[in-house]
Amino acid sequence: MMQFFDRKGLKGVLSILLLGIAVLVFQGDAEASGGTKIHFISLNSTTDAILLESNGQYGMVDSGEDWDYPDGEEYELREGVTIGIGYEQQVIHYLEQLGVEKLDFYIATHSHSDHIGSGDEILRHFPTDRLYINEYKDEYLYDGHKTDPNDPYYVERTTGDRLWDNQYVYDCMIETAKEQGTEIITNLDNPENEQYLSFKMGDMQIEVMNTERERDSDGNIIPVPDENCNSFVTKVTAFDKVALLTADMDPWVSDATECGDTAKIAQLLIDQLWTEEDTDKEEENSAVQVSDDYETVTYEEWNGVTLSTPDEQLYQTRERKVSIDESKTNTGKTISIDLLKMCHHSIDYNNTTYFLTSLNPKTVIITGFMDFYNEREKACMPDAEVFATATDSAAVVGEFTEEGILTEYVKTESEWMEIDGKLYYFDDNGRTYTDSSSHVIDGAEYCFDKMGAVETANRWVLTDDGWKYWKEGSFARSEWIEYKDDFYYCEEDGKMVTGWQKIDGKTYYFAPDGKMLTDEWISGHYVDKNGVWIAKYSTAQWIASGNRWWYCHGDGNYSGNKWEMIDGVRYYFDASGWMATGWQKIGGDWYYFSQSGQKVTDTWIGDYYVDESGIWSESVQKNRWIASGGYWWYRHADGSYTASDWEYIDGDWYYFNASGWMVTGWQLIRSNWYYFGTSGVLATDRWIGDYYVDASGVWDVNRHRAQWIASGGYWWYRHADGSYTASDWEYIDGYWYYFDASGWMTTGWQRIDGKWYYMAGNGAMVSNAWVGNYYLKADGTMATAEWVDEGRYYVDESGLWVRKH
Repeated sequence: MMQFFDRKGLKGVLSILLLGIAVLVFQGDAEASGGTKIHFISLNSTTDAILLESNGQYGMVDSGEDWDYPDGEEYELREGVTIGIGYEQQVIHYLEQLGVEKLDFYIATHSHSDHIGSGDEILRHFPTDRLYINEYKDEYLYDGHKTDPNDPYYVERTTGDRLWDNQYVYDCMIETAKEQGTEIITNLDNPENEQYLSFKMGDMQIEVMNTERERDSDGNIIPVPDENCNSFVTKVTAFDKVALLTADMDPWVSDATECGDTAKIAQLLIDQLWTEEDTDKEEENSAVQVSDDYETVTYEEWNGVTLSTPDEQLYQTRERKVSIDESKTNTGKTISIDLLKMCHHSIDYNNTTYFLTSLNPKTVIITGFMDFYNEREKACMPDAEVFATATDSAAVVGEFTEEGILTEYVKTESEWMEIDGKLYYFDDNGRTYTDSSSHVIDGAEYCFDKMGAVETANRWVLTDDGWKYWKEGSFARSEWIEYKDDFYYCEEDGKMVTGWQKIDGKTYYFAPDGKMLTDEWISGHYVDKNGVWIAKYSTAQWIASGNRWWYCHGDGNYSGNKWEMIDGVRYYFDASGWMATGWQKIGGDWYYFSQSGQKVTDTWIGDYYVDESGIWSESVQKNRWIASGGYWWYRHADGSYTASDWEYIDGDWYYFNASGWMVTGWQLIRSNWYYFGTSGVLATDRWIGDYYVDASGVWDVNRHRAQWIASGGYWWYRHADGSYTASDWEYIDGYWYYFDASGWMTTGWQRIDGKWYYMAGNGAMVSNAWVGNYYLKADGTMATAEWVDEGRYYVDESGLWVRKH
């Protein structure tokens, strides 16, 4: 396992701490550099940051998400824009550890923030010779044409928006490249730019592919559904070994093409690389078993990241007639490349069966979560070695050798690093701490801001030991804290105190939330306006009068229009000194007090919520059903509602239509039929009339209720599985029936196994009854030579009633 070290020293508070190891860090760097490698930096999300290295030269293919986003003024802050996630510091740290000082190039595959959001920060931090980037404008996507029905590219679209912050990300990249003097290479589909499509870096031959863009007769770019349709693909070759970096390449088929980008690139690589030696691989490929029926993959949004998956309204053109059916295995010419970065973080739609079985990679890299690698993809590449970046690693590194691309997970040395004037701590996965708690590093305790830098703001921090106050770069100890007009005290170990405390010879009382109380009685003890306990007052007591209570202080007085802490419980007393109960409006806020006078906090009082301070929060409401015009909808606490989706409510599943109304009856949802009762509850594992719904609520079209079927004047009984009884009895709904050899229900007299039976006109066996002069016993057999009907009548050997008896 490789270990990388940093040669960069620190300034400020930690410079002395790190001085002693600076030489070792530098030496570690020297050992780690060199060779021809691809570094897939492990950013622990669905985001791409790829560093190419060869003989001391470096280039980037995307660099991942960053922290900044549109402010809503110059650029619209749209739904789906990633907020609160960034990785530029981690990428910079990784490159710094390798000793990267400049970049030969940066390939910006497409204008999505999870690929080039941090591109401007990288160009600013590392001098870069060339930037390869497709020109981007919102009008190049369908969603840029939603407003004017007369627009020739108008798309009627009611859901979602794929413009996101694409324009902002692109403009930041271009502006920074211009500021830094980086050569900008764009419009690579123009013939005059063909010279830029292939170039060398050290031992690497790098080819930028999938640069074509559909244009009209005037050369204007024709819009596409998604910026993924414009993704560059990067082919890297060294020592006759091939790696393919696919970005978010998409199989969408445009009007002008007969196949998607995935099939096009697969065919191009086959044309470039196929040799007679690949014939054996084609025979193996023909034996690959890829089913036509895999479970639908659902990709959960992770920590605020919106995944760009196909939208039905935009991707209707996928039903066009195409020259290659990408849902099928390639049974023609195929190759086996050395390494493949899965398209779009391994999302099912982008990685078609045809594409994967055309390339048959030996090694597969997922820039995201291993869980995204699904059963179909595994079946397409059964022998591939698979790595994922959202793992316990700093990077996945593939090194080009004569034998192949040797790939492994690597970690780094945990260390401090200063970036842009801020101090960060990186663990052995190269990741920072971005949570609000504290962390012990080399015996000292630190807290960090949401971007991973050592916190510079003063704030309360909930640590494993309790609440502490971070102040000017360290935790306050044995110190008074003034915070929002209240006083707190942190003891020697930094913990905030509560309850009675003796400090500098004086006694104070601190509420459970740490606030020092002033001018109050606490369980019969008085603290003055400075919070100091006054010992001369005697013990106070509760006094009842009628059905009300007041609290008598040691000096005989009582509190009026005032809060008081008594035996650890917060009470309020009205103007007359009576203890408050029920709802009370105090200082403009509503509170609720129990019958014992205790202030109630963080709970629901009927349909009303009181927060941790006990104040009624008018904006917080319970989830509840609301009826309107004969329909029902479910209002969430924040006022929102579910539309065109399922929701699990109080132990049952419900479905809400596009307008948010609860559905009932039979409903076709995403190609499956479901049944909902009049209350809206999804029916499961039961019969609805003659139709069966399984444990998931889906109508099982292959399962039928057993039923009588008439045909040509005869009846037969169809079982749920389609079978029927023949030459045998069957007990149905409380009656016995006999079916002949053809399965028809019999009627009248029937001789079965040497005995006579009589079947009524409806087919039911007659028992304990006379049929003419013959008697049918309890088991249905005709009586012979015996007394019947409670011994009153005799039938002879033929079963006929003998009158003389």
